[in-house]
Amino acid sequence: MAEVRKPLRVEVSVVVEAPLKAVWTYLMDITKIPEFHPRVDRVDVLSGSGERAEGVSYRCSITHSRSKGTCVEEVSSLMPMKSLTTTIPKDS
Repeated sequence: MAEVRKPLRVEVSVVVEAPLKAVWTYLMDITKIPEFHPRVDRVDVLSGSGERAEGVSYRCSITHSRSKGTCVEEVSSLMPMKSLTTTIPKDS
């Protein structure tokens, strides 16, 4: 019998001493993810222009001391200057 995995939900918040607009602009650039995510080595944009927007998807290549693989993330909701939600429809 196959194991049923419960959905994983992760919420992250960080305090950055910088103007909100500068931080938001930085985070909207998908190619910058490896600069701040310690496990992500590379990001490949699968849809969209490289800017986060609802429906945009991208693949993160992950390397960590205990694991390697990829995950596909999709922006499921975006409230400019307030919140960003992604889902992970596929991972290895």
